Amino acid sequence: RRRWTRPRSRACSRRAAQMAYPRPNRPSAPPRARPPRARASSASSWCSRSRRRRAAASPRVATATARPSGARWGMAPARVARVAMIVISTPPVAAAAATTAAAAAAAATKALVAQGEAAFKAKRLRAASAAYEAVIALNPHHRASLSRLAEIEVGCERFEAAAAFLKRACDAARATALSAPTTPLLLARLADAYIVLRRPRDAVLLVREALDLCPEGEGGEQGAARRARLLVKLGRALYDAGDRKTGSDLFMAVLDKDQEHPEALVEYAAVALECGQLEDALKVNLRLVVKRPDDKKVRRALCDTIAADDGCAHLFEQLAPSASAAPAHAFLATVVKDHSHLEASERLYGAAIAHAPAATAASYALNLAHVFELSLRYEEALSTVVGFLRQQGRERSVGAGGPSSEHVLQLLQDSTALALPAFGTLAKPQADGTPPPPPPPHPPPHPHLLPCNFSKCIPCLLC
Repeated sequence: RRRWTRPRSRACSRRAAQMAYPRPNRPSAPPRARPPRARASSASSWCSRSRRRRAAASPRVATATARPSGARWGMAPARVARVAMIVISTPPVAAAAATTAAAAAAAATKALVAQGEAAFKAKRLRAASAAYEAVIALNPHHRASLSRLAEIEVGCERFEAAAAFLKRACDAARATALSAPTTPLLLARLADAYIVLRRPRDAVLLVREALDLCPEGEGGEQGAARRARLLVKLGRALYDAGDRKTGSDLFMAVLDKDQEHPEALVEYAAVALECGQLEDALKVNLRLVVKRPDDKKVRRALCDTIAADDGCAHLFEQLAPSASAAPAHAFLATVVKDHSHLEASERLYGAAIAHAPAATAASYALNLAHVFELSLRYEEALSTVVGFLRQQGRERSVGAGGPSSEHVLQLLQDSTALALPAFGTLAKPQADGTPPPPPPPHPPPHPHLLPCNFSKCIPCLLC
């Protein structure tokens, strides 16, 4: 009890008074210069040998004091050991803050990727592109976003920008996940972009790199199909680079294993058309368009084949005009018209109209008239409509109480007598420069033709 009730010493009392009533700040005295300390004979530390041995025996110290080159730090091992113990036992606050920021960035990236995917599936490409660009601002090496942006650019036929995005995605794949199954796909897509941009030698290098990542015999059926597609791309790149024999041999090697391989058939048809083998190219393209009617590449190849010299003649030899072949001729005419081959489309629509039943001939006639309008042949467009109406029955009408075909035919014939002002033929001024006389008045229209809506107007009669 006396021990705890003993009064404080003078030093403690003075220190307590200083803490209770602090003095104003005074300029501190300059630090005293220390005399230089003599180094020990050992260059590794100034401490004793026993302390060095104890420090070196600790595995943490050995890890902390070892340089990547194998040498030791100039600091004393015991001091390094204490620093390493502090670092290992208590992580700094900056590391915790960095971890929190990384988690927030990952959550934001995930939300933006989901937003971009939803916009991409809804065909809102501008919103999808903005979301993916925001992802890349957070993570410049995000492969999925780079791939989606490249897909959007390819859909817009901006292949330079698509190649730039795909190159960044391939660099990120090489650096992080070279063994991932998506890496050969990215390389193949970049090779396709280079082929379109007429850089076949760069495409050859990329496809060979992708083939090295897909060794033969691995991956089962999917791996074999992936390797076959890469071989077809390699053949196309070699063919464009000037090595045509090797490229053709690769096409035939793939077709020997699978005669219905679509990519190999497309390339074989393109080579056959380039070599003048029009009949073989037409046969292959017809087989492909039956299996893949919505493939843009197949449709373009078929249009190039039909629009070639004697292309329609070869087509009529393989698909003779008849009532059963009329829908096929009309479909091919539509495909050819979409690629601006109007002469071939005119011949195919004519063959379809000549053998089509009355129920479907109306749409064929309307499409043929549209082909003539695109060719600025308005009189022939009108004569096509008039000829179709003459083939119909006089009492045939559209809808309940609609105008009959005879009445519409009378109106069109009257318009023909008036120099077709509604079909692009304008009245010319007279020789003295005076304006032309006004046209005679039109005959009174049918009462059902007055309200021009989608059920009563003249174009709907041909739909």
